[in-house]
Amino acid sequence: KLIKWAKDYADRLKLLIDAETIEEYAGPVIFTEDAAGEFFRQMFARNVTNIPPPLFDNEQMAKRYPASEFTNKIKRRVLPAFMDVYDDPTIDQYKGLKLVGKFEVDDAGNAPEKIQLVDNGILVDLPIGTAPTKKIKEPNGHARGAVSKSVTAKPGNLIFKSGNKVSYKKLKKSMLKLGKDFDLEYGLVIKKLDDPSDPSGGGDYWNGQSNKKNSLTVPLEAYKIYPDGR
Repeated sequence: KLIKWAKDYADRLKLLIDAETIEEYAGPVIFTEDAAGEFFRQMFARNVTNIPPPLFDNEQMAKRYPASEFTNKIKRRVLPAFMDVYDDPTIDQYKGLKLVGKFEVDDAGNAPEKIQLVDNGILVDLPIGTAPTKKIKEPNGHARGAVSKSVTAKPGNLIFKSGNKVSYKKLKKSMLKLGKDFDLEYGLVIKKLDDPSDPSGGGDYWNGQSNKKNSLTVPLEAYKIYPDGR
C-alpha cells in the first residue's frame, strides 16, 4: 500500500511540475477532495474562532487581534439557505468516519456542548470559550488553548449538512454551463489548496490562517474540465 501510495504521489507530482500555471481565472470553480475541507476551514471555521477579540488600551495592539468576521452576524445569513452547520466535540466518529475533535472537558474546565451554528444558512450561535459576546452570554464548552498560546474559542468537530445534494457529474455540467456566461471553454476543479498553517506556504504560520482577511490560500492542484470530458 505504501509503495502504491508513493508511486501515485510521484506520478501526480510529475503532472504538477509539467503543468502550466494559470495566471488569471474568473469563473465557476468546484472544490473537491482536500480542497473542499480546506475551503470550509478557511472561509467558515476561522470566522467562528477567537470570539470576541481581547480589549487593549493601545489601538495599534488591537489592530493585531481583529474580531472574527462572524462576531456580529448572529441572525444573519452566512451560507446558502440549504446548508446547516453544527459543532459537536462530544463525538469521536460520524457515519463511520473517525474524528479527532472530541474532548471530555475544555481548557476552561467546562463540559463541551453540541451547538447548532447555522440553521438554513442563518448564523444562530457561536463557539464560546471564556468570554461572552453581546448576544451569547454563557460559555458552551469550546475554550481551547495550547502551550504558550492563550485560551480562545474554537470548534471541535464541525459538521456541514446540505439539503440540496447533487451528483459530481451534475455539478460539473452546471459548472460548464455557468462557464459559458464568462465566455470560457473550460471550468476549474480544485483538489488541493495550500495549507495556511504550513510555515513553507503562504499562510500565517502562527495563527494558522491566510495573511489576507477573507482570502483563500493559493490552489496547489487544479484541473481544467472541458465539455468533451477532458
